[in-house]
Amino acid sequence: MLPSFLVIIAAAQAQVPVLISELELQDPAHGAIGIRLPGVLTKPLISRPDLEVLLPSDVPYIQGVRGDAFIRDCPAEQVLGCTFDLAEVAQARWAVTGIVRWERLSEEDEEAGVEPGVELELSVLDIEEQAEAWSLLAPHSRETEAFLAERVAEAVVALAAGEQPPQPEAPPEPELEEPEEQDPERDLDSLQQEMGEVGHPGGVDYDLDDSGPTRTLRPPLTLEQLLEEQGDDEPWEALDLTPEDYVRWWNSGWDLVTWRDRAQGRRGRVLFRGWGGAGWGPRGATYDGRYAIEDFTRDLLATYTYQSVDASLGSSVGLGIGVGLTPALELELFFSREGGAFQTEISKEWVTADGNETETMVSSDKQQGSLQAGLGVRLAPLPVSDIRPLVGAGVALWRGSTVSAHENLPDGSGLPGLSAPLGLAVHLAPGVEYRLNRSADAWLQVPLQGFLVGGDPQVDDQSGRYLEDIVTPSSGPPFGAGVVAGIQLRTGP
Repeated sequence: MLPSFLVIIAAAQAQVPVLISELELQDPAHGAIGIRLPGVLTKPLISRPDLEVLLPSDVPYIQGVRGDAFIRDCPAEQVLGCTFDLAEVAQARWAVTGIVRWERLSEEDEEAGVEPGVELELSVLDIEEQAEAWSLLAPHSRETEAFLAERVAEAVVALAAGEQPPQPEAPPEPELEEPEEQDPERDLDSLQQEMGEVGHPGGVDYDLDDSGPTRTLRPPLTLEQLLEEQGDDEPWEALDLTPEDYVRWWNSGWDLVTWRDRAQGRRGRVLFRGWGGAGWGPRGATYDGRYAIEDFTRDLLATYTYQSVDASLGSSVGLGIGVGLTPALELELFFSREGGAFQTEISKEWVTADGNETETMVSSDKQQGSLQAGLGVRLAPLPVSDIRPLVGAGVALWRGSTVSAHENLPDGSGLPGLSAPLGLAVHLAPGVEYRLNRSADAWLQVPLQGFLVGGDPQVDDQSGRYLEDIVTPSSGPPFGAGVVAGIQLRTGP
């Protein structure tokens, strides 16, 4: 007998991939049906262990865009061909699509003024053979959607098993109910909601000069209103949403595909960012070296050296990479160079019988770069919004520079170079983030840093009784602040 994990692997490998595509809408008035039906068709298939149900959003790239954007932007009369293309890229064996249209009336019915209903033509496509393997034509009503989805599922299961699919079966006739008393105001609200549900192409306006959908104004909806007005209808289930998410989506004004993409936020995505800015704090340094030489013999008598971390104003540039854990939270690794001033002061004291004479050997003020590497988190609530509050927090290891990176020590001075200072800092960076497009954001932060370890002066005191002009170093400031701005690129599903 195979071990259980091998059985699981074998079962997973035996799954037949089936793509649930969008439907062709021959009239924008049927937009709500078009957005709802793919979710209804998915339900009876998703629990089948022998099938792998794929959605357009599972295709990360086709003709330069994601799969859901590709099928969403496909012209209505070409949905069938687009589905074949999408299914091939997704490596699906079968695909489900269809057409939503007004019922075709006979001449007698048209002359009699009969109002046409809505009919569905649902199809299962054989991707290998590039042909339609099974189809069902039936009148549409909200009550028969689940029944039709079951018939499509039976056909897919049979075809996937290499069997003959069942003959299409007409849905049962709905039971006649007493007509409700009409309320024009309520009917108008219901129509607005039905039209707004779709996004594309019924309820969301499109700008032909733009690359995507724009927001549309909808009547505001609360959770209490949704539950009270919909009752057992539960439209959120057909869209695979919770009631709370349904309300958030409705009030956002976006079509469902755009809202889902925005609501995903950072989850499962890799984020690359670069930035520049300026800051003030313990980012500068001073190297002070003094040595005594006997005037007659030229012998080295004593040395005194210190290197301190000082307050300084300087530039900041950096790179970071983040991995999204939730829609609003990511784990971040970053590297930066924090500029600041590096001052070098070196003096020589000639020791004579009449006292010391001081000679300045080096006096310079140059720029250094303190290197930082940090690990932290970024939180950006409201992922659907274009403008989001942003806050980062974490720890950073920093390293300054040595005097040898800026000046040459005088020959015969005996002055030590001292090591580059190391430190550990915590940072908190409030800010704001602005969505430029689906893959890029601009952001601004005000990083605040507090130094936990490091920053104390290094002292090498070999002064003896010869040196006179000794300066006691002071510790640098324990805090720093700055302003940085950058661009963030998001990759992933």
